[in-house]
Amino acid sequence: MSNVQTSRTRVITWEDPTAAVQTGKTINGIEYLKALQSGELPPPPIAVLMGMWITEVSEGRVVFAAEPAEYHYNPLGTVHGGVMATLLDSALGCVVQSMLPAGVGYTTVELKVNYLRPITVKTGTVYCEGKIIYVGGRIATAEGRLTDAEGKLYAHGTTTCLILRPSSPPAQGSAQLFNRQGYFGSSLTDIMRETGLEKGGIYNHFSSKEQLALEAFDYAYGLVEQRMRLALAGKLNAIERLLAIVSVFEGIVEDPPVAGGCPILNTAIEADDANEALRERARVAMDSWRTTIHRIVNKGIERQEICPGVDADEVASILIATLEGAVMLSNLYKNPTYMKRAANHIAHYIETIRPAIEARAE
Repeated sequence: MSNVQTSRTRVITWEDPTAAVQTGKTINGIEYLKALQSGELPPPPIAVLMGMWITEVSEGRVVFAAEPAEYHYNPLGTVHGGVMATLLDSALGCVVQSMLPAGVGYTTVELKVNYLRPITVKTGTVYCEGKIIYVGGRIATAEGRLTDAEGKLYAHGTTTCLILRPSSPPAQGSAQLFNRQGYFGSSLTDIMRETGLEKGGIYNHFSSKEQLALEAFDYAYGLVEQRMRLALAGKLNAIERLLAIVSVFEGIVEDPPVAGGCPILNTAIEADDANEALRERARVAMDSWRTTIHRIVNKGIERQEICPGVDADEVASILIATLEGAVMLSNLYKNPTYMKRAANHIAHYIETIRPAIEARAE
């Protein structure tokens, strides 16, 4: 055995992560990840240490890349399994983050990795693609594949993450109550019963019943918005994305994220002119949905997936008015048939805005 040793030295420099972490608390997950990808925000220290970076970001899909190096090696002369696990953990965690609204965090509770073949310096750049599987109120799951530039698979894995929502327990409990009985129909006694808190405990969290109602609405709307993001994740074609939105409304009837139906519809009807703050909150939420549909339609026209001349605001009005009306009828009569009819009608309507050539091709 030779006693000759060849030394290696590696020096890394990273930026204080504090500012980036604080920024991440004020914007939604997809915006935060895109800021990291573009360099608008500095990479986290672990990325610099491991030599990995984000190459692609979209809702429900994130790709990391890394260049295998000697400093990644284990005693066997191959890239350490922990490096491969770190790539999978990073991609899968970030793909969950891509689905989360501002102020909502996550933490990994389980990571399962299957190693298929070793990686060395000769492998070249490796890519770890993470895709979302499920996002619920408290749990999210994702899957990932670690490949080389030619697509050869080296490892794959899955993760389970716990979603950390900042909403206080009273807001979460009251969200169900307000969505079922309404703001004006819910007494302080009802709120105490729903949250399990005494009057003093409630007002330790909130200055007024109105503030509680606003936070409860934000919580309820966040659950619906999360479903919207999950439904749109991975769908690139405009027609598919519009149909995905229809499926979200069907889910509000079949498996409501919060009892009582659509929180935007309920709040808009009840607040009207009686509570301007709640009315404005519902209007902002509805504007977000309308903007999403506008963007889908206009992009679809650019990509020739939707007929030229289609009015994006008209599409948004028809979709939302029809489907929200169906939510109301289905809840009123406790019969999902109304939503099924509306969903079928809207699906046929969406087909009418698809270019004829594309429709025939399918």
